[in-house]
Amino acid sequence: MKKIDYSKWYGSKLCPFCVKKLKENDLGIREIKVSNSSGFGHTKVKQAYCKECGTDIVIFPTPARVVFGSIATAILMSGLFGLMMLGANDTSTFAITGAASTMVIAT
Repeated sequence: MKKIDYSKWYGSKLCPFCVKKLKENDLGIREIKVSNSSGFGHTKVKQAYCKECGTDIVIFPTPARVVFGSIATAILMSGLFGLMMLGANDTSTFAITGAASTMVIAT
């Protein structure tokens, strides 16, 4: 296969075999069966492919989109962790152990 300079393909749909940018009329959609993680049953998934050669397409996100997505995920997880800490109040393991040991000593 040819060496591909991926930096010029950011944000576009690429056929790695033909090495060309694909437009909507160059794409075909097929359904493939993917087995479930439990091993029982199948799920149908739509897969885009190049109509000219039949190879599955590749989409390259821009580096800025990857960085902003990572930052957004970190902010979301920090917020969720903060809310969990606010909701926990004084129900940490240390507080529960201390309360249980005081009840044993008192009796």
